[in-house]
Amino acid sequence: MASNTSWCAGVLYFAYVHQLMPPLVDTTTTTTAAAAAAAAFFRAFHRMQLNFLWAFGYNVLAIPVAAGVLYPFTHQLMPPWVAAVAMAASSVSVVASSLLLKLYRRPKGLEG
Repeated sequence: MASNTSWCAGVLYFAYVHQLMPPLVDTTTTTTAAAAAAAAFFRAFHRMQLNFLWAFGYNVLAIPVAAGVLYPFTHQLMPPWVAAVAMAASSVSVVASSLLLKLYRRPKGLEG
C-alpha cells in the first residue's frame, strides 16, 4: 500500500504530464529572479573588492607614516590624534562607498 505522500506526488505528476494543470513553478519568473539576484550579488561583491583594495592601499601607506617612517627625513612625528583622525576618515570612506549600493537598480531586461 502506497503512502499518502507518494500518492499525491503521483497525481500531481499525472496532471502535469497530461497538461491538466500548469507547472507549479513559473520558470520564466524564476529565471529572471535568479538573474537579477546574480546581478545584485556581483555588484555587491565588486563593491566589497573595491572597499578592500581602498582600505588595504590606505593602510599600506598610512600605517608606516604614522609609525614614523618619515622621521629621518623630516625630524617630526605624527601626533596620535592625527593618525586617529586619518584612520577614522578611512573607515568613513569605506562605509560611504558601501552606502552607494543603495543606488543599485536592476539591469535593463531584468525588471520584475
